[in-house]
Amino acid sequence: MTDWDEKAEARKLHDTLQLVGLRAHATAVGFIQLCAELLKAGVIDDPAVSRIKDAIAKDIIVTRTTSRGQEEFEASLRRRLDTLLPSAATATDHDSAVGTPDSMDSALHPSDREAS
Repeated sequence: MTDWDEKAEARKLHDTLQLVGLRAHATAVGFIQLCAELLKAGVIDDPAVSRIKDAIAKDIIVTRTTSRGQEEFEASLRRRLDTLLPSAATATDHDSAVGTPDSMDSALHPSDREAS
């Protein structure tokens, strides 16, 4: 993330959400399910989910305290978000679109999967 205005806005939003207390796991799970339901209903599409993932990534990146390994961190973060948030193809097949621990582990350790 290189745009400083964008980073400042992400920081402001993060601070506001933290003040409200929207950091709970239950809120995140509900949000993921909401995305899946909106996809199933045709209210949102894959580009909308991509924009949602971008917003989440920006908030996580702006709160990271170190810049070492930033590119790898961002790539790993995006892989993890891809496993959690649904796509149009996966939302229609699942009652719950929340990612599984196995899919998250695969996203965190892609080289382990390639070695098998």
